[in-house]
Amino acid sequence: MAPIKTAIIGLSANAITGWAAAAHLPYLLSAEGRAKFQIVALLNSSEKAAKEAIATYGLPAETRAYGDPEALAADAEVEFVVNSTRVDNHYPTAIASVR
Repeated sequence: MAPIKTAIIGLSANAITGWAAAAHLPYLLSAEGRAKFQIVALLNSSEKAAKEAIATYGLPAETRAYGDPEALAADAEVEFVVNSTRVDNHYPTAIASVR
């Protein structure tokens, strides 16, 4: 089975000890994780912030950066979304992808 094309919401370059960086990212970047998931997109508070996180964590250059949940939801390549925002931000950042 091909890796599931995955987007991460809330991987901040400024919060290297944050939930996404500490809990989700290590597995997604491990050999086992890469066999199952391919990070293809990142949504942060702005496109600039997403690009900074892509650089900070050494994600592939082709990882798409988004600052708008609707733009992420319109990305037909994304098959799975990991939401690593604070709980109060889950709904507004994820609902477009759920629809």
